[in-house]
Amino acid sequence: MLLGEELPYGDGVRLYFTGTFRPRLEPAALQDIPRAQEVIKAGGMVNSLTLSHLVFKQLDPFFLPPPEFEGSAGPHQVTMVLPRQHLVWGSATGRVLAKALSGHPVPVSGFGTLHPDQGELRPFALRTVDRR
Repeated sequence: MLLGEELPYGDGVRLYFTGTFRPRLEPAALQDIPRAQEVIKAGGMVNSLTLSHLVFKQLDPFFLPPPEFEGSAGPHQVTMVLPRQHLVWGSATGRVLAKALSGHPVPVSGFGTLHPDQGELRPFALRTVDRR
């Protein structure tokens, strides 16, 4: 927010955002992925990286809906739907999203549109930050 003003919003307004978002994980969503629950419970970065790649890079929304995260944009509590087509996958991204599958918060920054009436932040450019 700039000088205490309300955040601009709507499809035509692009804004920069940064914050920490928590994944909204529905256990039912991961049930269709073989061994997902076992991997989450067992831990281990190699297994978690494999699972995160499957979950976050799955292009078929009928197989697995886009991942959602909860956080805030200014005074608004919002849900951010992770756009898989705009997610650049790298080693840091893999580690951060693997941690997210275990329920850890995800620090992100990017550009998007804010829709507080629908409670949504729609990013079109997104970067995760790996804080080891």
